[in-house]
Amino acid sequence: MKRAAACVAATMLWGCLIPNPEYQGQTSTDSGGADGTGIGATSTGAPSSTSEAGATLVDSASGEVGDGTGPSADGTSTSSAVETTSSSATGGPVVACPVGDALRLCLQFDVDGPAEVSDESPNDYPVTALGGGIAEGPWLGAFEFNPRASLEVDCGGECAGGATVTYQAWIRLDETPSAGGRAGVVDNNGILGMFITDAAELRCVSNNGTTEGGSVELGEWSHLACVADGGLLLAYVDGQSVSELSIRPLSPASNSVPLAIGNNAPQLDDPFVGLVDKVRVWDEARTPQQLSASATP
Repeated sequence: MKRAAACVAATMLWGCLIPNPEYQGQTSTDSGGADGTGIGATSTGAPSSTSEAGATLVDSASGEVGDGTGPSADGTSTSSAVETTSSSATGGPVVACPVGDALRLCLQFDVDGPAEVSDESPNDYPVTALGGGIAEGPWLGAFEFNPRASLEVDCGGECAGGATVTYQAWIRLDETPSAGGRAGVVDNNGILGMFITDAAELRCVSNNGTTEGGSVELGEWSHLACVADGGLLLAYVDGQSVSELSIRPLSPASNSVPLAIGNNAPQLDDPFVGLVDKVRVWDEARTPQQLSASATP
């Protein structure tokens, strides 16, 4: 049973619905296993929820409730999709998947074990957990990766490719890759990938070029995004643009290799060590305002 179900009971008692807003990403060239237990380790540096109960953030232009995890800098919603946040029975925030036709994949990890992880987008793509575990994160559960763990999502090539794509995720890096190595966060067989370098920088990889920059603090939660926006590949760390590269627009994905979370696809030889939460894949280029909002706890 998913931990988010606790919010249902809380809603009956207190009316726990607390929505919030969401995100965007930017520069160089590149492209591109699992055992463990669900150790309920408490995260460090975890963002906290600051929304007031009953607040609902709606895009002023479209009026659509959608994706986001916090307010924008001026306190207004800038997202075309605002992610709703509610309180669990134990007081922890529960962040719902965004609403919007552009959302391709939504992984929450608010479950009791790896086998229960599912795609909570309308697409409901099959998810296979290869080891790892579920640990405590900022928003209830997070997936805990060790050097032999990964998740694979069989989305038939629909999770990457095309002129506009966005990958975004919250991560807590617990171990930097070895010298010359990299750690996969989200990857689709070299079409588009999000990695951490041995210098703890974000690297956004496409089949038309690679860009990297920013800094990921070891043991702290960071929000990452890689965005393919037509002729640009962009990387974002904590809602801030850190790098960009001019590229040829990505071609539509033509393979059915599963999307890898916490590793690369399909070799699974660039393991991520740490926690990953709130993975989203969009078939649109999320704006800087949306990504900044998503990166705001």
